[in-house]
Amino acid sequence: MERTTWGQINELFEAARRLPVEEREAWVRAATDDEQVRSEVLSLLHAHEDDPWFVDEPGGRKTPARVTPAGSWPGRPTPRPAGQTPGQLTPAPGMTATYGWTPATPSRLHRVPEPKAGGQFGGYRLIRELLREPSRVVFEAVAVAVAAHPRVALHVLTADGRDPGFTAILHAQGDILAHLDHPGFPRLVDGGVDADGTAYMAFEFATGDPIDEWCRQHQLSIRDRVNALLPVCDAVQHAHQHLTVHGDLRPANILVQAGGVVKLLDCGMPVILAVGEPPGGSAAALHPYASPEQARREVLTAASDVYALGVLLYTLLTGYPPYELGGQSPARARQLIGEAEPDVPSTIVGGRDRRVLSGTLDRIVLKALSKQPRERYATVAALAADLRAWLNGRPVSVAPRTAWSRLNRGTGHRLGGAGAAIMVVAIAVAGLFGWQAYLMRAERDEARGKLADSERQQREAEQARKANQPGVADLRLEVAARTAAAATEARRAGELPKAEALWTQALADVRPLVEANPPDRRAYDAVADVRSSLGSLCRSLRRFEEGLVHYREALRARERAASAAGAPPGAALAVAGARTSVARLLLDITEIRPPGPSDAPRLREAGVLLQQAEAPVRAATATSPAGQDALAELERQTARQRRLAARRR
Repeated sequence: MERTTWGQINELFEAARRLPVEEREAWVRAATDDEQVRSEVLSLLHAHEDDPWFVDEPGGRKTPARVTPAGSWPGRPTPRPAGQTPGQLTPAPGMTATYGWTPATPSRLHRVPEPKAGGQFGGYRLIRELLREPSRVVFEAVAVAVAAHPRVALHVLTADGRDPGFTAILHAQGDILAHLDHPGFPRLVDGGVDADGTAYMAFEFATGDPIDEWCRQHQLSIRDRVNALLPVCDAVQHAHQHLTVHGDLRPANILVQAGGVVKLLDCGMPVILAVGEPPGGSAAALHPYASPEQARREVLTAASDVYALGVLLYTLLTGYPPYELGGQSPARARQLIGEAEPDVPSTIVGGRDRRVLSGTLDRIVLKALSKQPRERYATVAALAADLRAWLNGRPVSVAPRTAWSRLNRGTGHRLGGAGAAIMVVAIAVAGLFGWQAYLMRAERDEARGKLADSERQQREAEQARKANQPGVADLRLEVAARTAAAATEARRAGELPKAEALWTQALADVRPLVEANPPDRRAYDAVADVRSSLGSLCRSLRRFEEGLVHYREALRARERAASAAGAPPGAALAVAGARTSVARLLLDITEIRPPGPSDAPRLREAGVLLQQAEAPVRAATATSPAGQDALAELERQTARQRRLAARRR
């Protein structure tokens, strides 16, 4: 049956069920001449009379009846209280002030035999277990009584469905989820409490690959990865407009299907699942995509989702999350999420990706990752608007406006008469971007192929060194650059030991050029780049002392490059950036380690380095977008240094 026909059926059913029972059939027969539509509507009305609490899905399909009515859902949406915004959600009856984190008590946990895969739960046959957590078990299931019913993801909850406080939460949140009308969310098709007091919810079954794996498998460019995030932003914004936060935006809950269609799982579920958590909460909340306030188990707002999208964007663009929480205690993980500053995205990638990320995208990501909710984007729509503006080459809210952007904005209204020409140019530009993406992948593949034969290249380089042939420095630098590029790819793929080994090899390749007489100025820059990459890697692995050695050596190399004859104009800014990196790691060590006598010297050194970096950074802001980025980072670290110094007094 066509979708339009189902829409007519639903409209007639909704109208007829409000009439007295004795008038319904006559009204339906008079309202339509289509016998098929008339039969379906009357069938729905008879089912409604037998069980007024059954759920009729859009499309007229029936799902199993609830034993305990689930409040108003799937009826009309609950009206929004006056003055309430999507970012300020009203707790449902029975919820505590810390919305979404109602701790479980023994009386609120349901103690009945758990359903098993291969068995049956209510009107569902359980095919296989998908997920097991303290607060729920999720099954792939099908309805046994309705042949046309699709597969569902059946969430069997551990919270006691006979508890009035929990059922209030379940019904209020279920009412919201049942009215999310967006293709990015699997629909809530059933839910309630069975005769044993077991609460459950059934969603459309969704398949696909986690978004980070999908991007990696398709070898997407930076631009394509940004594009992949936009449908996610649109879906989350839709949820916020319906007065719910997602609360768990990690790659495993964002599936990408054929054609790039995204499906967001578990929207709004943390509010319900928190009731089934053990006392003290669940360590599951402490993942890299949790916001600082979520890690502290505070109020969930739209700002928490903005932060999670910032982490997701950071991960998609750089290949790894801003914080490494593996092996950390819950207290340490909360501290890292709440206090540790992430590396600027462009500083941990190489080649063309660094140039693409540097500047505007860096600022967009870091604004979304602000520790304070008020400093993030006010809405997900605002974040998406900046990403779309960057893709289209327009000014964004967090980027300094250049003379060109002002000129372009001022003359844009005069281009309307040349619409056809603009379309041709747009198509040409789109083709150019596709060609550039192809070239980037081809260049990377070429580099990998040549690095696979690195032993031969090293032998040739060694022969050139021994023979003292002209061009030996160029050869060394080229080999080191290719090795460093492979290291960057290894880090993005999560192969950290391989990345460290390759960067160490690149460092060995260029070190003789620094020790030569006279030294090659280009080698100082190469050493600084590799040392900075090793420092960043060690920082992410919490090997702080090793990272500090690398960052100090990078600073020393930058200073020597800046003092050499023919140093470029940006050398002073590079030195300032290296000083800021050393200071940042000193502050990391002070924050994470217990207070001790070494704190004061570290804080003093960090303060001196930041003061030394200030003048060249401010001088560069007037002439270089990179100066704007450096200034923002300098101000962040200066504020951290002052805060830590005040705390240690």
